[in-house]
Amino acid sequence: MYINEILYLYLNIFKNQKNNIMKTNLYSETSSDSLDFDLLKQYAINLLNTKNKVLGIYILTGIYTGLRYSDLSKLTYSDILDNDSIIIQEQKTSKQREIKISKELKMILSDYREPGLMFLSNKNTIYSIQSLN
Repeated sequence: MYINEILYLYLNIFKNQKNNIMKTNLYSETSSDSLDFDLLKQYAINLLNTKNKVLGIYILTGIYTGLRYSDLSKLTYSDILDNDSIIIQEQKTSKQREIKISKELKMILSDYREPGLMFLSNKNTIYSIQSLN
């Protein structure tokens, strides 16, 4: 997939989304956009067949589990694919949480299984939050 096709897909996701403006303080505004689940999922699935495969896996795992980066970065493929649920102690809140693993997520990720952590770069290091964002 060429960069123009990826850009086209990305722009189509945001084309019809509502823009919410929030006042953050007296003289500035911040905007946020909501995303349609199905559009985001399709965008992430399209990324799986590009050199940005890890980004697609990150998005899909994040939307299906609801975990933050700090917890996602510790997951392995076997955590997701070999279990019906995982028990994790969230780093930010220190709460223990059980997360049921969707069959759909397992089916999508089964073709990309590798040993070790899910979000490793070509240099065998964990992607930083800045890189994934």
